[in-house]
Amino acid sequence: MNLEELTKSQIILLTLFVSFVTSIATGIVTVTLVNQAPTDVVRTINTQVERVVEKIVPGETKIVERIREPGPSQTESDLIVAVASEAKHSLVQVSGTDISLRGGFSISSDGLIVTRSNGLFPEGNYAVTFVVYEKATSTPLSAKLVRADYAKGIALLRIVPDINSSDKSGPFSFLTGTNVIKYPFLKLGEGSVSLGERVLVMGVDKAIGPVLRSGSIVGIKQETASSSPVLITNIEDEDVIRAMPMLDLSGTLVGAYIGLVDGQNIAITEDDISSALKIAIVKEAGDVAGASAP
Repeated sequence: MNLEELTKSQIILLTLFVSFVTSIATGIVTVTLVNQAPTDVVRTINTQVERVVEKIVPGETKIVERIREPGPSQTESDLIVAVASEAKHSLVQVSGTDISLRGGFSISSDGLIVTRSNGLFPEGNYAVTFVVYEKATSTPLSAKLVRADYAKGIALLRIVPDINSSDKSGPFSFLTGTNVIKYPFLKLGEGSVSLGERVLVMGVDKAIGPVLRSGSIVGIKQETASSSPVLITNIEDEDVIRAMPMLDLSGTLVGAYIGLVDGQNIAITEDDISSALKIAIVKEAGDVAGASAP
């Protein structure tokens, strides 16, 4: 069929068809070239597109040209790696008379340690080793029990440092001009979680070192109006993570994993840890006052 024999409608349809095929081919070629282009070229293209969009947005009385470089997006995996890399420095192993080796974590620069309460008693002698720095410290650090909440399953130990030790080559910084030692720790703040939120639990395996488990908050149980809620998670109970720190994906301490209770994997909130810390501080202050009284 000759083109001269085509009607006006057929010519219009043919033109549209050719334009459609051409646009598809152009798009395929463009995407292929961009994917093969160097990073600098792609960044320039992105910058130019953002500049044009900035100019054509209506409703502005004054057009201000801004060039925004798109930053790298962080995946959930990136966030987990960052949290684990920071939190592992505060993990410890606790040993002592008549107790099994267990994990714990530091919550203050002056040596307060959270660990499991079972088997601990005030007269006991305990030793704390920071897991990441185990090879850098010549001897474990002595510790004493200052608070045990057997109902919730956590206890607080206080490191009793030997400030007269000549071995100061370990990872703990000595304040200039003093014998005050500062330990790595997880900061207590206003950490909270929501139903469905992703959480991480750091643990200590005596054969491996720091370990990590991830999961979600699948329930929040409020037993009484005045009590802190109990967190229910889908992270399976293991000895290596009991009474160990639970963190959100920003690295904020939101609680401590307890384990399997009444068929549910539970954790206590950061408020419970803070309450135990406040009681321990008051108790220590009382002990010091009693010891100094004539």
